[in-house]
Amino acid sequence: MVSQQAEINFKQSVLKAVGEVSDALVQIQKLEEQQKTAEGLVRKSTEAVQKADVLFKYNSATYVEVILTQTNKLQEELDLASLKAQRLNAITTLYRSVGGGWQ
Repeated sequence: MVSQQAEINFKQSVLKAVGEVSDALVQIQKLEEQQKTAEGLVRKSTEAVQKADVLFKYNSATYVEVILTQTNKLQEELDLASLKAQRLNAITTLYRSVGGGWQ
């Protein structure tokens, strides 16, 4: 009876660990995809800022338009930084799930 309970507890622990590892791997993959998208948005917003600066230089854009493009770029960079932090946290969770790190 005691050995059966120990076996059940062991199997539950293994299933829980496999689930945690699987969840962490899926989360890391999704965050990597989101990070690639965010990197593309940062590149496009960088180009938009450069174009707005050129347009402003030749009096084809207002300074407000330049500031708006810079604000959009900053927001894209902040979103990218947040995704990178989330991905690092997910990697840490994965590391802990496979038995590394500390409790």
